[in-house]
Amino acid sequence: MCNAKHLNKQNAAGSDYTRNMRSKNRREREKISKELVLNVSGLKYGSMVNMTHEYFLHTTLADSWMDPSGPHVTRRPNFAEAWHSVRFDSDVLCNTGGLIEVPLRSLPASVEHLSLAKNDIPVIRSDAFAGLRSLQKLQLDGNNISVIRPFAFRGLPRLRELSITNAPLQALSQFAFAGLQNVTRILLPHNKIARIEGYAFAGTSNVRLLLLSHNPLLRIERAAFAGLSHVERLVLPAGIRSIDPDAFNGLRSVGLLRMAFMDLSPPGLRSHTFRGLARVAVLAIHESDLGVLRAGAFEGLAAVGSLDLVGNKVPCVK
Repeated sequence: MCNAKHLNKQNAAGSDYTRNMRSKNRREREKISKELVLNVSGLKYGSMVNMTHEYFLHTTLADSWMDPSGPHVTRRPNFAEAWHSVRFDSDVLCNTGGLIEVPLRSLPASVEHLSLAKNDIPVIRSDAFAGLRSLQKLQLDGNNISVIRPFAFRGLPRLRELSITNAPLQALSQFAFAGLQNVTRILLPHNKIARIEGYAFAGTSNVRLLLLSHNPLLRIERAAFAGLSHVERLVLPAGIRSIDPDAFNGLRSVGLLRMAFMDLSPPGLRSHTFRGLARVAVLAIHESDLGVLRAGAFEGLAAVGSLDLVGNKVPCVK
């Protein structure tokens, strides 16, 4: 009888110890799951990851990170392993991690909001995010992006908002933003954009807001906005020097098109500048030096609700 009592006490003590260790390991796993510092393919990721459930699906993997003698990390998991080990929220934040390329292979296909802000990504390659068919919001602010390849964002049927700000991006190249069929907001302020090439937005037909303010934009090329339709607000930056004929051709159904503080170099506001621009509620041109106003400059501008020309300098009309 005494032996049985002693054995029961030992079993109880063992159970308490086991429960305490499990609780301790669980707390450590939760802590690790919140702040993962991941290294894969030579890239260092300092990542803060939001999760719907702060637990590991595969406890054996989580336990392998822990030394049985104490709460010490014995190895760092690779990035791909971590995705399969943790149940993530639909939000994935990989900010300030020194990324030099988009880690497409390591991203879960179910991600809806992806932020790769404040990394060192220099180029967005063609089809850079292909396969992320659930993605709705993409933030690339504060990167070192200088080039966006044609069809960089192809294969994102649910994308609604795209933001690229505070980058050394100098030009919107042909087809760079092509094929974004359901995007409603493209935010590109505070970059170095000096030129918009023709068909940069080809096939991107449902944009409501296109924001280009605070860029040193000098030239808008022919058909720069072709393919855009139903745009509620198109806000262009100050300082534009040249607008090609047919620059707005193919831009349909615009609520507000605002241009201000332009300094157009000769030959000034050219013929057919606004040709093909249809159904504009408000065309506002303010405080600009339009140079020579050529005959036919507003020719082809159909169905304009309000033409607002305030404070402009027009030294000559031809």
